[in-house]
This record gives sequence, C-alpha cells and structure tokens, in this order.
Amino acid sequence: MPFLKDNSIELQPVGWESNVDSGITLGHPQTELSDLAENADILIAIFHRKLGSSGERTRSGTVDEIEMAIQKRGKTGTVPEIKVYFREVHEDLPDDDLSALIEYKLEIQSRKIICSKDNKKEAIRTEDYHDALDFQAKLFKSLETYTKKWLISQGESSVYATEAYEGIIQNLPQPLLNWPDTIDGTWIERPELDQLFSNITDALKENRYARSTTLILGDPGTGKSSILSRLAKKLKEQGIQVFSIKADMLSANITTQIELAEKLQLSMSVEDCLRQSTMKGPVVFIVDQLDAVSEIADRKSERLNLLLNLINTATSIDGVHVVASCRVFEHKHDVRLATINADVVTLQLPGFDDISEIIKSHGINPETLSSEVKEILRVPQHLKTFVEVMPGSEGRLDAVSSIQELYEELWRQKIDSAADSIKRKEIIDRLTKWMSKEEDLWVPMAIADGYHDVIDELEAEHLLVREGIRVGFKHQTFFDFTLARGFVSGESLSGYVLNRQDGLFVRPVLLSTLDYLRATSRKTYHKELSELWNNPSLRNHLRILLDEKIASQHRPDEVEQGFVMPLLMDDNLSDKRATRLLVSMAGSPGWFELIHSSVLPDLMSLPLEGAWPCITLLSLDIRTR
Repeated sequence: MPFLKDNSIELQPVGWESNVDSGITLGHPQTELSDLAENADILIAIFHRKLGSSGERTRSGTVDEIEMAIQKRGKTGTVPEIKVYFREVHEDLPDDDLSALIEYKLEIQSRKIICSKDNKKEAIRTEDYHDALDFQAKLFKSLETYTKKWLISQGESSVYATEAYEGIIQNLPQPLLNWPDTIDGTWIERPELDQLFSNITDALKENRYARSTTLILGDPGTGKSSILSRLAKKLKEQGIQVFSIKADMLSANITTQIELAEKLQLSMSVEDCLRQSTMKGPVVFIVDQLDAVSEIADRKSERLNLLLNLINTATSIDGVHVVASCRVFEHKHDVRLATINADVVTLQLPGFDDISEIIKSHGINPETLSSEVKEILRVPQHLKTFVEVMPGSEGRLDAVSSIQELYEELWRQKIDSAADSIKRKEIIDRLTKWMSKEEDLWVPMAIADGYHDVIDELEAEHLLVREGIRVGFKHQTFFDFTLARGFVSGESLSGYVLNRQDGLFVRPVLLSTLDYLRATSRKTYHKELSELWNNPSLRNHLRILLDEKIASQHRPDEVEQGFVMPLLMDDNLSDKRATRLLVSMAGSPGWFELIHSSVLPDLMSLPLEGAWPCITLLSLDIRTR
C-alpha cells in the first residue's frame, strides 16, 4: 500500500497461524484468539458461507472475537477499530449454516458501538464483497482511511494530510450552491433557516465532533431548495465544509455507490469522502429533493435506496451534520422515507407582510389584492411567477383565485404569445409525454433533436434547464401543470389512471390533474371524478389517495358532498374508510360546516376506539378559526 509506505507505517498482522501456541492448552482453545482480538488496534472479521464453529462464549469463535473487541471498545472509546466483511451469497433456499450467518449479519448491522471518548455511538462497520479481489480492494481502502485518521489524531504532518485533505470537497461541482434563493434579488426571511443554522453552529461550539440529522418537509414551491442553498452559503462563510447533493439531478441509471461517486466527480466513495473531510473539520452533508427519487415520482428506486443508506451511514460519523429535504406528500406515502431518523422541520409559509415589499417594488398595491391572491402568493414559487408575469397580464391576474390561473397566464405569455409558439408547444408536449411514459423527470437531449434552439429559448425563460446531456423542467410545479393541462384536450384522466394503476407516476398525476380540472373545467372534473370514484377496479392505494384528496377540499361542491356524505351515515361511522375521510377533513372549514351538526354528534357518541377522529377534527377547527 503506497500510502503506508510514504508515511513509514507498518501494519503487523496477527492471527492464530502465527500468534497462538499450537500445543496443548488448559483452557478453551478460543481464549487466546479472543485475547488477540481484544488487544489489537484493528479487528478484521471475514465471513463466507458459515458463521463458524462453536466459540467459548457464543455460537462462533469469530463472534467471540468480535464481542471481545466490542467490550474493549466500550472501555477505550476508540480501539480496536472493528470491520466485518460478508461474502455476497445469493440462494433462494439457504441451508442452516447460511441462514445462521444471515441472521447474525442483520443482528450486527443493527448494533452500535462507542466511537469516541465522550461515549458517542456509531453503527458497526460492515461491508459486502464479491470475491477475493473485491475484498482486497475494500480492505486496502478501509485500512488507508483508518490510518489517515490515526495520523491526524496523532498530530502528524503526513503527505496525505497536507495535500489530499485540502479542498477535498471545496472544488466539487455542487448545483445547490448556485440555486436561486432570492426573488428579484430580495431574500424572504425564513425562521427555519435561522433555526437550522443555529442548531448546527451551536452544536459545534460545544463539541467539534457533534452530529445531527434534520429533515425539512414542505409542499411544492415552498422554498426548500432555496433555504438549503442559503444555508450552505452561510455555513461556508463560517468556514464550515459543505457537501451537497441534489437528488433530482442524479441519473436514473445510478445503481451503485461507485456510480454515484463518479457522477459527483469523486475519486472515492461519498462515505470515504465524508470520513476523510471530517479530519479537517466538521462537514454539513445536504441532500436536497429526496422526493424526486421516491417511489411516488420515480419507478427506478435504486437511487433512493443509495441515498438513504448514505444518510444512515453519515449520521454515524462524528462531525457530520446531515440535512435533507422532501415534499410532505412523498414523505407521507413512501414508507422508506419515513425510516429516516431525524429531527423534522416543517416549513411554514411566509406571512403576507414578509412578501409585500416585493409586490410593492413591482408597482402593485398589496392592499388591492384579494384574500385568495394573498394566500397563493405566500408560496415563494407562486410569488416568483406572479411578479414575473404580472406586468404583461393586462389585468387578467386582478381576480386570480387559483394556482392554475396563475400558471395559465405564464403559459399565455411564455408559450402562446411567443413568435415560435407552435414549436414551443411541440417540444413541451414531447418532453411531458416522455416523462409521463418513462416516469423520469429528466429527458435525454436526443429526444429534443430539431428543437435545440427552442430549448435554449425556454431555458432563458427559466422554464427548462439542461444538465449535461439531459433536459428537464426548471421547477417540477410547471411540469405538473403542463401534464395536467394535456388531459383537457387529450387522454382522459380516468383512462390514464386505470390503465397505469401500478405506475409510480400515477399518484402525482392524479392529484395535480384533479386540481387543474377543478379550477378550470368543473364539468370535466366531475366526469373524471365520477369515473374513478365509482369504478370497482380502482386499486386500494389510489382509492385512499382519492378519498384524502376529496375530503381535504376546503370548500367541497355538491358533487363531492354527494360522494362522501353517504359514507358517513350511522351504520358506516366506525368503518375504516369513514374514519379516513373524517381525519382528512380536519382543517377544512367547508366539511366541518357540513358535519358539525349531523355526523359529529353521532361520532362523539361512539366508544373511544371509534370516536378518536373527533380529537383531530376539533383541534384543527379551533386552530383555523
């Protein structure tokens, strides 16, 4: 290993072949091996197909050695370093030996050990290997990482410390750092940014090796990426290292950590990059837009698995603070996202007073805007769109009452009124259909052959964005709008949904299109809703989604009431579907007005297990009054 040679380090291997007396022993033959493990600086345990023969204290001698090393680690906090390797074995019907090994692997991966002198804990490091060459490569990398860390802890000036540590992540391309975080050059104050920044910096003041994990949740357009971009810049100004990944910009073909490292232009795995960077100082590891690779938005789920494994690993590294973001909807409906063990920060919309100065700067008197418009503009992405299209709207936005109307005006100005309007419509339609069919938010540029000039124009209009040899919509909200718009004159929504019930795009398509139709064509909306609501073949996961959508409407119309109210009759009140509908109504003034004097009294008279939705309904109604 060149690194060890360059730094005059020698690792002396010890094992039963060279360090255990082969003669007769009075005690258990495993005792001397366990002593070696306990007193080593590094313990390397390797498993193939078997757990091993019976040990002195456990079911295997190797397990004995691991347990002795863990006990010693509990006393020292730092040594021995423990690394456990498992050979990849794929069998549909494993025998007893392999089953015992698989069971132990799951057990050891769930345990944590002391990793510092102040008793902080981290997961025991395990790794799979394909064959002898793969094991050798991974072992060498692990030993090199450990010895580099040891050198730094000893205060040594090594070749690695002086050359490779400097700028290990400073020079990496990080799209998040260039993400726009202002509207017309004005930053909207967000208390969540101050909370995130102070949580990290205060923790580091107390302990340079502090760790934390935070998950930011917010609806579309609420400013998750902008807040994380501003956070990253503020941290860098304080000299804190920042390593960020925008999940929505990762290729759908990425399936391994090696491919992820190559995409990020790293010469090592992300885990190794984080570990080595912490030797220079604390690192804030940001993963933006996990929702873009969730099962709700992406049928190729390998990317999410990679990122979740990476987040789980990063949370155990001293000096690393993990901050991730996700949409509320995807977090609720993708069970894998719920496995992130983190402090959750849910974004609140800015108050109207916080955005009024931006509106005034465009010659608009905020007081003349309706309450509906004010509520829409509290969403930063909608505000940005509003100030962009308002000057050319010729009064059409004076009485806007929905997001869909706002984006229709954007479409009118950027697409309909353009000199090359036909070509713009053609390429947007082509991109939208490809994304919908392939269930991928990034389209190969080859799909846009013949339209490159148009793409340049739409990128300048901030509607599209290129990333290498791919193109996508600048903001997913506009993609949702364009896709929903296509259902008015093209394929029916109900037909699309019923034919793609196993597709992963079907859920966001269903929700965004229902919103669009409800705002722009109530007749078409009722027709599509009826087709879906009354169809017995609609899958349960989509029926649940439809129930929650209709029951959460703030002002349900007569058709929606006609679908829902019969399900809340006396005989149905304790039914699971009725319970789901009632819980979804929490916070809706319209539904509460309908049920407070009829359904609610009957509900409150039920036994506790049936009456519990009352708590949610009443508590949220009090808050919204």
